[in-house]
Amino acid sequence: MIYSTTDNLANRGNGEKRLSVSSALDGQLMMEDPLLESFGKVERAKQEWEATVDALPELIFVVDDHGRIIRANRTIEDWGMGSVKDVMGLNLHALIHPVCAKPCYLERFLSLFQQTDGDGGNAITANVANVETYDTLLQRDIQMRGRPVHFKNDTAVNHWVVILHDISERKRMEQALQRQNGRLSAINAINQTILTARSPEEIAQATLANLQSLIPFQQAHILLRIPQKRELLVLAVVDDGNGRVLEPGQVLPRTDFTGQNDNSLEHFFMVQRLSALTVSSPIEERWRQQNIQSYINFPLIMGVNLIGSLQLATNSQPAFAPGHIAIVREIAQSLTIAINQSQLTRKLEQGNQELQELLRAKHEMMQNVSHDLRSPLALIKGYTELLQEGLFGSLTDEQQEALTVLDINGDQLFFLIDRLFKLQTIDKHTLEKTTFNLYAFLKQVEKSWQVLATNKSVHLDLDAPPELPELTADANMLNQTLFNLLDNALKYSPQGSAVTLGAVVEDDCVILSVADEGAGIPPDKLARLFDRFYQVEKGSVQAQKGAGIGLALCKAITEAHDGRIWAESAGAGAGSVFFVKLPLNPII
Repeated sequence: MIYSTTDNLANRGNGEKRLSVSSALDGQLMMEDPLLESFGKVERAKQEWEATVDALPELIFVVDDHGRIIRANRTIEDWGMGSVKDVMGLNLHALIHPVCAKPCYLERFLSLFQQTDGDGGNAITANVANVETYDTLLQRDIQMRGRPVHFKNDTAVNHWVVILHDISERKRMEQALQRQNGRLSAINAINQTILTARSPEEIAQATLANLQSLIPFQQAHILLRIPQKRELLVLAVVDDGNGRVLEPGQVLPRTDFTGQNDNSLEHFFMVQRLSALTVSSPIEERWRQQNIQSYINFPLIMGVNLIGSLQLATNSQPAFAPGHIAIVREIAQSLTIAINQSQLTRKLEQGNQELQELLRAKHEMMQNVSHDLRSPLALIKGYTELLQEGLFGSLTDEQQEALTVLDINGDQLFFLIDRLFKLQTIDKHTLEKTTFNLYAFLKQVEKSWQVLATNKSVHLDLDAPPELPELTADANMLNQTLFNLLDNALKYSPQGSAVTLGAVVEDDCVILSVADEGAGIPPDKLARLFDRFYQVEKGSVQAQKGAGIGLALCKAITEAHDGRIWAESAGAGAGSVFFVKLPLNPII
């Protein structure tokens, strides 16, 4: 309750008793005099307001322009500064700071009350200030506000309301929130650093460097388990400059980390006092020589497999608070994932590099083999032709027949070598594209195969509209594709069956097809038809099988044109259809 000098400074119990007596008197006076009735209403309102102010947690003073206390609420008693009666007329600064190294924030704050404007009035007419500070004498975080007292006509007197609010709890919460935000920010920064680092060594070193901003430690290292060995690789080390226990790149036996109690790197453990150990590992002994008091071990486990260990050491006791352990545990999980991914990436890169080297060696071998086969084969073909022409003497019919067989097989070898060479070298950069009449092109293909189809008693037909649009492609490569598809179709078609060369336009593409009524293809073999050197077992026609290059070459040519090739068949004896889909106007 705020008291004035005319309130007799009654205590709280007497005030309540006086309130009930006053109410009874007011009831009698109201009937006697309207003026006394008004006075009673004012008095009740005043007492209600004072009771309300007394209930507030803030410390509230009314002071004059010299800082002397005119009124105070009962919160002053909760703050241990005395009773409301005792503080009347005291200097506010002297009350709050009985012993003070001047000038202080409170003295500067109260000095604002004595500032005047040019006319002699107070220069401060609004809120004087809103000061927040930690008061070492009160041992509280406080907020202080001051405001001049105004009447309804806006005239001011040299009185001020000063409010002190204990904001210690709020400050503690703000500081805790700031620490939490700082911890989360630091953890996020560590995680980002871990994710952007490439090698396990970079990941480990970045983790330790950033971890120092969160955890107090003097030395630390991250170890990587070497598979199939009882050895550990030191990935990264951080020290306080007094000498390292380990060096990055060292390989050590696991026994160097096993001391008393046979602490296992597969589990979390903490050694609180190294000096209390009767048996120490080599690493613990080196730490003890450098005045390290305690350390913790965090296993880096992926699934059920140990991939490494994180150890932090400090020269203080107790070693680490529970909050520190929770932080490191979270970082260790991110570290484990990052190192594991880095190892997998490294293995993948090594595997890709080895594969590229193998493919390059294979490509070079195929080119060399193709070249080496062409040279002697050309000589064989040349001498065969000379023998056939009789330049080395006349030949019997049997010799001529033998040379004919030799010549045919020589041509077949040339054909296989040529296809093998093309299979290794074909891509979109080797194509020689032109724009041509597609229908005329297909008509010429059909005509060139009619003689072979007739000789095999197979009906060959072209099913394509004459108004087919022009196609931009490598005509020679496309002819090679259709050659392989028609050759297979006629090879596996029985006498009296039909082979159809077709073409349809779909959107901005043309789909070419070669359909036969031959042996068909098992559904489970369709996906592998275009693999290099793959052949489908076809029973009685097995003797006609080739080297497994033709369809692989068709696929390479089609994909070089940014197209797609596939086959469909209902199964054995149901024939098959091969499709080649090409863009009509490809991007050149």
